[in-house]
Amino acid sequence: MTFIQKAVWIEDGTTKFYRDKKKMNAGGSILFEKTSKNLNKKKPIIVETIDFSKWIKEKFKKADYIVLKMDIEVAEYKVIAKMLAEGTFEYINKLLREWHWKKIGMTEEAHQQIAIQIPVPVEKWTGLENANEILGSDYIKKLKKRSS
Repeated sequence: MTFIQKAVWIEDGTTKFYRDKKKMNAGGSILFEKTSKNLNKKKPIIVETIDFSKWIKEKFKKADYIVLKMDIEVAEYKVIAKMLAEGTFEYINKLLREWHWKKIGMTEEAHQQIAIQIPVPVEKWTGLENANEILGSDYIKKLKKRSS
């Protein structure tokens, strides 16, 4: 398991990251337009970003088996659009997702127009309670080991 402390995005560089006022390390977004009562939009921090589509293509082969868990707080729409445009989903076998379309004022129709283009099986990510079932029993062990 590799941990890269950067925000998933559509380009390499830096950007503003808006953290949750109440849970400073538990929530946030790189998109200013995310509607959340708790985002501290007056005091963003600067974070490094990674061009996720490019990174996938550089680090993996199409023959690799990749289960992608994506919960990136409304940035998923721009990241997925870039992945679709660049053919990056050819590397992905399954997408576990959490959608945030309501948090940016996107209509359900606009959301569906993007979601139906994803050419791999898509499942709702329901958190760690189904991680063993979806990702295998080693996932939780590695996660716990990393955090201790």
